Amino acid sequence: MLLTAALPVALAGCGGTAKTVPMADLSKAMTAAAGSLPAMSHATNADDKAADLFAYFSSLDYGKVEAWFIDYASDGSAHEIAVIAVKDAADAPAAQKSLQDHVAKRVSFYKSYAPDQTAIMEQATVVVSGRYVALLAGVDQAAVKDVFVREVG
Repeated sequence: MLLTAALPVALAGCGGTAKTVPMADLSKAMTAAAGSLPAMSHATNADDKAADLFAYFSSLDYGKVEAWFIDYASDGSAHEIAVIAVKDAADAPAAQKSLQDHVAKRVSFYKSYAPDQTAIMEQATVVVSGRYVALLAGVDQAAVKDVFVREVG
C-alpha cells in the first residue's frame, strides 16, 4: 500500500523565498537515519546527464526542478531514498504524483523479477513538505521522515 503524507508548506511569508537545503547534506542525513541499508549508489542533479538520470524515477518536467538526489540499492533491491526540490511549491503535487508513479512501476517490476522485494516497495511512502518531495522505500520511514521534515521545514 502506498502511503502519502502531506505536510504543511514551509515558506517564509507571502511572497517570501522558500528555504534552500543543500541536497548533499540532506542525502547524508536521511541515509544516516535510514537504518541498515545495502550498499547504496547515488545520483544527483550535479551529475553528467542529470536530466536523463532524473527521468529514471520521475516524469516531472525537468524545467520545474531546482535540485534532486536519489540513493538506491546497488544490488537492485527495493531500497530507495529520493528527494525532489521544485522551483515553485505549486509544482510539489506533480512531483509527488511522479514519485507515486515510480513506486507503482517498481512494484510491477519487482513482482516479475524480484518478488521478494515487492513488499518493500509496496510500503514506500511519498512525503511532501513545501517545495520538497521525498520517496522513502525500504528504510526506517519514521526516522527518515523526521530528518526530512526537520531539514526542509
